[in-house]
Amino acid sequence: MGSTHSVARTANPDGRIDAGAPHADDPQEAFGAWPALPVAKWEATRDTVHLWCQIVGKTRLALTSMQNHWWNVPFYVNSVGLTT
Repeated sequence: MGSTHSVARTANPDGRIDAGAPHADDPQEAFGAWPALPVAKWEATRDTVHLWCQIVGKTRLALTSMQNHWWNVPFYVNSVGLTT
């Protein structure tokens, strides 16, 4: 059996319960709604990153030997961004 964690919970003035830390059972409630992300403000950056990713991907495709399911060309997400 797994261990259970108890966190002191208090009620806010609006009646919502504050557990002190995000509760894993309801991530939407724990972390709130996603912020607005208007594309118009960063569309040029998005397009530039997309083109650079295509260049790096095509370069890797040309320089590596083919593997099943294109395993030789994906990008991997790491702590500082994307890596090949």
